[in-house]
Amino acid sequence: MVDVTTLPSRRDKNAPVFDPENPRSLLRYLEDLEDLFRSHTALITNDTEKKRTAVKYVPMHEEEMWKGLPEYEANDKSYDDFVEALKSLYPAVRDDQRYSVGDMDRLVGERVRIGIHNLADLSAFYREFLLITRFLRHRDLISEREQNRAFQRAFSQDLWTKVFTRLQIKNPDQPADMPYGVNSVFEAASFLLAGTPATTITEERQQDQPKVKVEDYTTLVDVITKAVSASLGPTRS
Repeated sequence: MVDVTTLPSRRDKNAPVFDPENPRSLLRYLEDLEDLFRSHTALITNDTEKKRTAVKYVPMHEEEMWKGLPEYEANDKSYDDFVEALKSLYPAVRDDQRYSVGDMDRLVGERVRIGIHNLADLSAFYREFLLITRFLRHRDLISEREQNRAFQRAFSQDLWTKVFTRLQIKNPDQPADMPYGVNSVFEAASFLLAGTPATTITEERQQDQPKVKVEDYTTLVDVITKAVSASLGPTRS
């Protein structure tokens, strides 16, 4: 049972949350505020109280910035006016500026750094990649060819060689200068990575490295010790 006589504290697990590092979370935060307003109608009865509640649960820096908006203090500005002003502070929440080409490049670059080691890695990257690039395609910010090439850039050379070989076998008539589609690459990579544990690739690379025997280390230490002794000998009185 919700206690409607008081608002949740800032640390309450039921308090709305806005993460400035993820500006798109503003829309969810505003939706959660509306739920809060409806469950506390006895406490939040006008637009002024809605504004005060809206700034209550955000980080201190955001609170100061939000309170500095003219729409916050002005009595002739409604809560809806205040919300529109908030959205102007975070362009990412606007439908026409949700993602940029830079977001796509950052996602691909991060995946190159992390790597694609198993099906879980591939699926996570695939979902996020489609979310961003479908928006960019819809806005005519990238072409299908650019989308396909960007997806392929995320693969390591070793994995891509295997994926490319499978694609060539399955699609022998594919023009050499035409990049394979995102879905085709995903399906081929999924086939190759199915059942692969996260540590497999790392372990394979470690196994490929030459192993040094303990005896070799001992011999090396002896050599270094003798060399140091020889170099110090003439300096002793």
